[in-house]
Amino acid sequence: GICTFLGSRIALCEKIENKKKFVVGTYTEKLGHVDGKGRGLYQYTLDMETGEMNYEGTTPAGDNPSYICACNGMVYAVTESSGLDHGTLRAFQVDGSNLIPKGSVKSAMGPATAYVAVSDDGKFIALANYNGAESENAAENSQSIAIYALNADKTIGDLVSMSMHRLPGSKVVTSRQGEPHPHMARFLTIDGGYAILVPDLGKDKIFTYILSADSSGKHASALKGVVDVKEGAGPRHLEVVDAANPFVYVVNELSSTVDVHKFNVDKKYIGPRVQSVTTLPPGFEAEGKTSTCAAIKAHPTGQCIYVTNRVVNDEGVIAVFERDDKTGLLRARSYHRTGGECPRDIALIGNKMVVCNQDSDSLVSFHILEDGELKPTGKRTQCPSPCVGTALD
Repeated sequence: GICTFLGSRIALCEKIENKKKFVVGTYTEKLGHVDGKGRGLYQYTLDMETGEMNYEGTTPAGDNPSYICACNGMVYAVTESSGLDHGTLRAFQVDGSNLIPKGSVKSAMGPATAYVAVSDDGKFIALANYNGAESENAAENSQSIAIYALNADKTIGDLVSMSMHRLPGSKVVTSRQGEPHPHMARFLTIDGGYAILVPDLGKDKIFTYILSADSSGKHASALKGVVDVKEGAGPRHLEVVDAANPFVYVVNELSSTVDVHKFNVDKKYIGPRVQSVTTLPPGFEAEGKTSTCAAIKAHPTGQCIYVTNRVVNDEGVIAVFERDDKTGLLRARSYHRTGGECPRDIALIGNKMVVCNQDSDSLVSFHILEDGELKPTGKRTQCPSPCVGTALD
């Protein structure tokens, strides 16, 4: 009767509420570093009890939508171009299991666009263009950070600022560091504006820019500080923990290390390194293996830092670090195989982690326990050439 009906409705609602949606960006072309097989942005649901993932649909998003971010019911995607062709920036509105294109497609203002992020207040969006000039005279193609305004309807507005990273690179690892290679642009809200933190793999430096408004309300960015990393380390991505007393955790792709820095709130830039720890398991190098790092993510409470190791011709490894809340220093806790090759990204979705195994065309989920430790769910699903994942609102 009515009780059975209501009980069924309640059970159904609980089941629906216990699933979260996420989206994955993919490579769609064969490039030098990947045999792209994807067709755009892939939508999934994630069961928050079991970790099971179910495919919901695919949305075309240009060639190689290889980095995305989600904010306020929107997904923003950048396309990674080959050669010196500029990438693009696109906006999509989340509508159930669908992503609806919104507004016009914008130029990324540079090639091989590697990252996109939205400011905490949803007013600006920043891009990092990994490739650029082959000579000092090709300034229009220089490796760059581009910042756009976001309109009130969350579509992409006007270009606000461009910051160029000029030749040369550090040239320590000659095959990777002949030129600048900004790999990320991370917003940090500060008094009077925004800090934008940019690790440059090619220059072995981390740049801090300040985006602020003048008396007329026009925004522009200015370089505030530069900090060196160890030569040949190749800083790729970073995480910020504790906005009021910020610690910055930088993953170095080429040296397989994480560096700990303090952000100087008064001077508004990243300070020198206070710790450096390896991301590789004990005895790894003695086994004759090689690896590079990719993703770094912080547990929502800041108690743990997670880093992916892309082991060459083998399963990837996630390193889990405990974080001291007072000093910000890290201590290696555990290591977990990712169930596939080239774990390019990890998405933290509630009490679950989803790993994007790019070269195995798979997504693998983990439970995140109360103390931040990981436990395999035993669940995996297919996704062609996945390179980045993010939860939807």
